[in-house]
Amino acid sequence: MTEETTQAPAIPESFSSPDEAARFWTQAQVEQPAQEENSSAESAEPATAEHESADEADTAPLEEAPGETEGSDPEAEQLPPVERPRSWSKDDDADWKALPRAAQEKIAAREHARETELRRTQNDAAEKLKGLTAKEQAAEQARQAAETKAKQAYDVLLREQVRDFPDVRSMDDVTKLAQTDPLRYIQWQAHQQELQVQAAVVKEAEQRSNQEKQSKRSAYAEAQTAALREKIPDYADAAKLQAAREKALPLLSEYGLDLPTLNKWAETDAGFEILQHAGFQHLIADLLKARDTEAARQKAAKAPVTKA
Repeated sequence: MTEETTQAPAIPESFSSPDEAARFWTQAQVEQPAQEENSSAESAEPATAEHESADEADTAPLEEAPGETEGSDPEAEQLPPVERPRSWSKDDDADWKALPRAAQEKIAAREHARETELRRTQNDAAEKLKGLTAKEQAAEQARQAAETKAKQAYDVLLREQVRDFPDVRSMDDVTKLAQTDPLRYIQWQAHQQELQVQAAVVKEAEQRSNQEKQSKRSAYAEAQTAALREKIPDYADAAKLQAAREKALPLLSEYGLDLPTLNKWAETDAGFEILQHAGFQHLIADLLKARDTEAARQKAAKAPVTKA
């Protein structure tokens, strides 16, 4: 008889959303007990007279040591529970506790990053309101409130889809649902339409936020370049400024600031502001000038002396 070993599904490195994680672990919890039951049934062998007549001393079960229950993880049990993210309501508490700790930690970390980004966006929005008139502020606040409401509704709809339609994960599942349960199929269709509406609002809000961020960065970079040209008039020539920046790359690499590192800095707001700051660029220009001066001095020192 050939034994077949069914392995548990591999845990992904990351999930694109809390709902994807919930969907993965819900399916894993459904499939794994069934797999274990099938495996046990296939590997079971009928008792024989030879087995029954075996020496009792050899077949007697060993007593399990106290506190050594199979599958227990004392180290994990000593860890404090992972707090349920604020985006998960109290109604989701049972689903949250049912998830393995590894999944809880990944979801909690992702939710923390999302909340941090949300707070940053809110702070930027509050700063933007300062320069608007009362009428403009009211319109901007209404738009922000609508976008926030849409994001919250979108998150709720995603969780509801995992809860109410865990079996619908492909077009084949949709076709089967339409054939076997038309009423539930209509409910699923209505849910998808509402989900698409909220997703469109969320996507539009993200695009607007990215455009505003890019405009803010461009304005900052232009202001810092203007300040740099006041300190170094030669950089009023765009070609000379570009040449100096290209020449600075090998110099920065000597200090561990290669191009990939600089690009990584530029992805963050703080890093972008440092790299574009007129003072930082002026410092690099002074270093380049000092290098050129030292190179010229060494060249002059090595030049042969001609007799008069």
